[in-house]
Amino acid sequence: LAEIPMQLTTYMISNNIQPCPRPSVDSDWNQLQQGMQNLGISPAGGAAPPPLQAPPPPPAYSALPPGWEERIDPGSGKAYYINHQTQTTQWERPC
Repeated sequence: LAEIPMQLTTYMISNNIQPCPRPSVDSDWNQLQQGMQNLGISPAGGAAPPPLQAPPPPPAYSALPPGWEERIDPGSGKAYYINHQTQTTQWERPC
């Protein structure tokens, strides 16, 4: 295993391959700070962001009329409604 670094070095020299320069930690940190500034994010120690607010509760629906059933379409995630009396479906919630 000790000969692998030497073989690699010899290969790179004989094929005129130069390693890519590694960015410095300072360079990475400066890029991170610039990105945060562009996004309007304050660095640690700055003012705390406002607390997240809970979403409003869903509207209170009354029970479905007799013979109706609500299901979720797996493709879209949207609710649809089945009328078992007429054997039809619809996207709009029945009254």
